[in-house]
Amino acid sequence: MVKISRKKITIIINTSSSSLINVEPKKFFDSKLVAKEILKGNVLVVDINKMSKVEAIRFIDFITGVLFTTNGGFKKIANKTYLLAPSKKILKKFLPQFE
Repeated sequence: MVKISRKKITIIINTSSSSLINVEPKKFFDSKLVAKEILKGNVLVVDINKMSKVEAIRFIDFITGVLFTTNGGFKKIANKTYLLAPSKKILKKFLPQFE
């Protein structure tokens, strides 16, 4: 595992096409980091438990907009934890690991 950006993200799996990254945002401001990773083609597990309810709603709203632009998708995999992928095809590929 490789940690980068002041413990905000942790790379779990790194492949030639994309990485599976664990992210625990604390503020809405962190949505920019998540959006950049989606646009790079990476898959993310995002745990928003540390966010306030208002910021979590804003975060999900913003990130679903980013996913719309990439034809991506997301799936809730636990309480306040989501799997985000830059395309629906990639989401289907990673989803069995979380079922």
